Amino acid sequence: MKLTVEALNPELCMGCGICKGVCMKSAIIYERNDIGQFLPKVNKEDCNQCGSCYAVCPGKGIEDSAIFNSMGQKIPEDEILGKIRSCFNAKITDEILRKKCTSGGMVTDLIRFLLNEGFYDVAFCVEDDNFEDQVNTKPQYKDSDFTKSAQSRYIAIAHTQMINYILKNREKKVIIVGTGCVIAGIRRVIERYKLKHNNYLILGLFCSMSLNYNSYDYLKLFSKEKLIQCKFRSKENGIYKYGNMKLVYRNGDSRYLHFIQKGYLKEYMLQERCLYCTDLMAIFADIAFGDNNTASADGDSTSVVVRTEAGENILKLFPKERYQIEKIQPEKLCRKGTLKDRRKHKKYAEIYASEKKVDLYPDRQSLITKQEEYEKIKQELDEKIKKICWGSNKKNLRKLYILLKIKMMRLQIFKRDLLNPIEGIKND
Repeated sequence: MKLTVEALNPELCMGCGICKGVCMKSAIIYERNDIGQFLPKVNKEDCNQCGSCYAVCPGKGIEDSAIFNSMGQKIPEDEILGKIRSCFNAKITDEILRKKCTSGGMVTDLIRFLLNEGFYDVAFCVEDDNFEDQVNTKPQYKDSDFTKSAQSRYIAIAHTQMINYILKNREKKVIIVGTGCVIAGIRRVIERYKLKHNNYLILGLFCSMSLNYNSYDYLKLFSKEKLIQCKFRSKENGIYKYGNMKLVYRNGDSRYLHFIQKGYLKEYMLQERCLYCTDLMAIFADIAFGDNNTASADGDSTSVVVRTEAGENILKLFPKERYQIEKIQPEKLCRKGTLKDRRKHKKYAEIYASEKKVDLYPDRQSLITKQEEYEKIKQELDEKIKKICWGSNKKNLRKLYILLKIKMMRLQIFKRDLLNPIEGIKND
């Protein structure tokens, strides 16, 4: 008898849908819990206890040696930066498409080019901006409307359809887009099922941690009208360079929330597993993409990190006239504070391993060397988890709404310059 994903501690689940995708008995469904997580539930009557769902789950831990070995690489010296063959800032020259994207439009235009030129058969991306139910990536083909998948979603995404597809269509060439945690699971699937590595191009997205689905219920509190969409990074009408949240209602009205509110939400409506994740920059991808946070940050360009030979070869195919680049040094990719935070996540994972007896990074050395540091980090982690549990509880959404309203009012009074108001648009 082998373990199924129901053996996983619930707080480690990311709702990635990979376990459901590999289940040949269709024995797994996802059910939403009280704090906005979609968790796998196994139908015991249908399950044959093959253990595949648990084997591919990235939530239970990341084995660097196994994943990098499957990629033909050694474990990189820096577990946050990962293997870097080259890196640069870039933006596509198609200005119309770029304005519809989160930053430089590199992911969208690269996918469009590779599909339309026949280098790949299909790409799996997110098209939905309504988060009433669990969101899955969907297939895109040649001549698809690629603008539907442009822009970032800061919520847990499932990849069940994509996993189903690659297992049933082994000869198809597929572009896969995902964050670091998902990519770790995909690499496991490729290895476990002996799929051809050359058939898959994995485009990774820098990830600043994901919200749970109760965040959508929270956003409904801003109006009595029916909420039908949330654009987390809308740049319409000359909005702040990094984009603000746009709420779209059934009656056609829209409302804009300053991007700082997304940051506030992450304090209270984060998935707990994100607190233990160190993969800010998609270290297992062929090519990774994220906002340009270097000295030339303009809100209109993307930082690109090429990690594998396959990634290099793909960019050689991409015509140079389709994008502009600015070369950068690897250490300039992220703000120092961001990298420091992710190293602290490794310490959170060590606390978790000690308390729950689940080592999430068995190949990595301990960063906590003193007992007093252990106690300090543990207290900090406990406070973060307590805040998430309170804020994510549906019973507390209105209290959270009032709390964050007060925070925004304080900003408007004491740190107005941080809000960078939008001209001609009501900005809450």
